[in-house]
Amino acid sequence: EMNDDEDDDWDDPVEADPNDESEMPCPDCGRLIYDDVDVCPYCGYFILDSDRTYPSLLNATWFRWLGLLGIILLLISMILPLFF
Repeated sequence: EMNDDEDDDWDDPVEADPNDESEMPCPDCGRLIYDDVDVCPYCGYFILDSDRTYPSLLNATWFRWLGLLGIILLLISMILPLFF
């Protein structure tokens, strides 16, 4: 028989130590993540060692979309004069 007064640690909330882990922004989505994770839990981006020390602008999703848009506009500007 189990007594209700027994100390069960399994369901007690774990208090986070603010000095235990440091955080960094995800290079892809920008949300704060612990700096020792290998994959961002929000967007699934694989964190590289170079991202931990030098977050790169080239890894940002918006920067990739902006580059793709620039390439598309360049191609359109090259093809459009052929029809006029």
